Amino acid sequence: MKSNIKSKEKASKGVSSFEDLFSYYMPGVLIVILMILMCAEICLRWVFRTSLMGVVEMVEVSMVVITFASLAGIQRDKGHVRMNLLIDRLSGKRIGALIEALNPLFIFAMCAILFYPFVRAVIRFKQFNETTEYFLIPLWLVGIFMPLGLLVLCIRLISQAIAEGRKIVRGRDDDAV
Repeated sequence: MKSNIKSKEKASKGVSSFEDLFSYYMPGVLIVILMILMCAEICLRWVFRTSLMGVVEMVEVSMVVITFASLAGIQRDKGHVRMNLLIDRLSGKRIGALIEALNPLFIFAMCAILFYPFVRAVIRFKQFNETTEYFLIPLWLVGIFMPLGLLVLCIRLISQAIAEGRKIVRGRDDDAV
């Protein structure tokens, strides 16, 4: 029994550390790089009246990675904007807990619907060897973050739905997700 608990804890820590790396550290490093690039761009335009080539392209590529990679971490920390009016009013009642448990499942359904077109787009980018204009970065390499980010988000949503379902069954309101 103890070894089963330890293996669950190790798996949970492994998923959590991957999620941290994928959802926080990688986008955070990209944001810092973009800030440095934009500062250099502004300084070069101000001093030399010229700009860095490809800065706009780097911003576009990075924004796709930052947006989709950080989805699961934001969901885990409940850092997203959501409508709390109904949930706050019903929070002490069982229906509020039910809505809170079903919410990740609705988001999961939307992500599952979006997953297929994103995968098709990545396949199309790869088939036609589409690249960015200046740096010639393969678009499939950037586009892979769209379905990958949704996949990590779906895993997070399933675990949250299970945790919320357990709360309903146990009848408790603790926040251990």
